[in-house]
Formats: sequence, structure tokens, C-alpha cells
Amino acid sequence: LCQVQPRYCQALVQYRKIIAQRSALLKRIRDNQEDPRLLEYLDEKLTTLANVIMFERLRMLSSLNQQTNVLQETLSGGREQLHIVYRPSFKVDAAWNTVESQQHYLAQLREMRKRELIQGVCLLGPHRDDLEFLVNGVNMLTYGSRGQQRTTALSAKLAELAYMRASTGDEPVLLLDDVFSELDTQRRGHLLREVMRHEQVFLTATDLSSFPEEILSQAHIYQVVEGVVRETGR
Repeated sequence: LCQVQPRYCQALVQYRKIIAQRSALLKRIRDNQEDPRLLEYLDEKLTTLANVIMFERLRMLSSLNQQTNVLQETLSGGREQLHIVYRPSFKVDAAWNTVESQQHYLAQLREMRKRELIQGVCLLGPHRDDLEFLVNGVNMLTYGSRGQQRTTALSAKLAELAYMRASTGDEPVLLLDDVFSELDTQRRGHLLREVMRHEQVFLTATDLSSFPEEILSQAHIYQVVEGVVRETGR
């Protein structure tokens, strides 16, 4: 997201600085070295930046989900649907406007202040948000098989590629390490057909036997032996 949205990147850099300053201030207040009212200034800045970060993440995720579901279906042979869910660390409501969102976040920060002072860290904000990857409604982190988890990661990566292409107009380079790890034969075939649609792709694998001749005939093939890289064919 930082590569395609400068506004998000700027907000994230500033947010991280304020989080560091705020955590240090919480510790000093806890040790009776600073006035607690100093938090108000940082909290106001924090809520503004947090709102920008969350909005940009949600907007990107909306775009990604249009792609990830299609890709998961493709790679799984039509058996799976993928939906990525954004899980903020604080309460949000899609009906809130920007001002309301900032006000609610600020109120939650104030409610959390006693706990934050005890622990000396910021407990609410985009730095503590998370993503859930749901395949057919099942959380992949907790209940997914290794093949499903690998397929989900590949679908998300390919969707990210499509998002960057649409945002910049450029064709990103696709890098996939140990490309066939955890995938059955059917999923490998679906993945390779999808990969063939991209202009520049770097794939790594422990052997070439799983690659069809259609791909090998178009590829530059390199082998790494004892740290030495050599081209072995095309």
C-alpha cells in the first residue's frame, strides 16, 4: 500500500513516530515525571492519522477482495471462496463519517488510558489491527490446511499484484519462492496457468519436474549450487 498511496505512507510514518512518543510519555506519566494532560495533544494528532490509515486500508481491501475471491476459486478449482476481513483494535462503524470516527476513537483512547498507563504502551490503533483470511467462512490461520493456507497466500499475493498494476499502470514483477510448496497437483496446475498471464515472473523450486514444457520452453532457468548461480537453459 505504501508503494502506491503516498498519502497512506506519509500518515503511517507520522503515526509510528507519535506512537513511539506517546508510549514514552505514558511511561513518564506512570512514573510521575510528566503531566497527564500532555497526552491530549498527542491523542488529537493520533486520531487524525489513524483515521487516514484505516480509511486507506479499507479502501484497498475492498479492491483486493474483488480479486482474491476470483483467484481463490481459480486456484482451488472452484471449491473455495476467499474473503479478507479487516479487524480494527478499536470499535468502528461504517456509518460514521470522518469526524465521528475520530471522536469515537478518541473516546476509546481515554477509556483505555488507565490500562495504557499501567502497561506503558499504546493499546488501541492501526498498529494493533489485524486481518482475517476466511475461506468458505473458515479462518485459515486457525483451521486451514497447509494447502489451503498456501493457496490463500498466493491468491492474496496475486490480488496485490493486480491492485498495484491498476493503481500505477505499471506491470510489477511477480516473485514466488518455493512455488509448489504444500500444493497438490491440481492446485499447481491452476497456479501455473495463472502465472503465465503475467509478463515478468521469478519462480523458485527444488526441481523442474513439476513444470510443464510450455513454461520451461519460455523460461530462463538458473541453478544455485553451493552459492554459485549459473544459467542452465532456456
